[in-house]
Amino acid sequence: MQCLTAAGLRLIETRLHYYSQDLKNFTGERYPVRQATILDKEALAQLAAQQRNPFDRTHADTAFTTQEADAYLARYAQEALNGFCAGVLVPREEPVPNAFLAYSTYQEALPTKPLNRYHVALAAVGLGYKGGLFKLVSELVHIAKADPSAVVTYTTQSTNRAAIKTCEKLGFGFARATHILSFST
Repeated sequence: MQCLTAAGLRLIETRLHYYSQDLKNFTGERYPVRQATILDKEALAQLAAQQRNPFDRTHADTAFTTQEADAYLARYAQEALNGFCAGVLVPREEPVPNAFLAYSTYQEALPTKPLNRYHVALAAVGLGYKGGLFKLVSELVHIAKADPSAVVTYTTQSTNRAAIKTCEKLGFGFARATHILSFST
């Protein structure tokens, strides 16, 4: 990293990649969630923009203003509902969602069998939904558990303690770390 920095590259984000593959033995508590609908679109956009993480890729990169990064995340949340993601989970008991988890699904061919990967694409949790990230990720694991060839993956910043703690509490394993670098003259 020191050599890359000396060569003019700047570290934007260090990402940690987690996985859970022993889904059939997952016995976590169930939580009341529902799939978000198009009626939730504006609430999710506002939540994504307001619950900013200064260490995420767009907010940490000086190429983007805070307003541009907020707008990007708001648009991402909206597009997740338009089919960019496989689904978006929100708390069932809240008429206006105060948390969401957008997830993608991928089919991957392994030498021995096919694998269906459920990946946390974007999550945002408002202050009023205590333990919200844990509840939403737990429910994603329950959804994936119905698929006998599924694995759940979650990529987060090394500075996101809530996400790391959630992965550890849910029994996710650590897969690898990667870095996002930026170069500008």
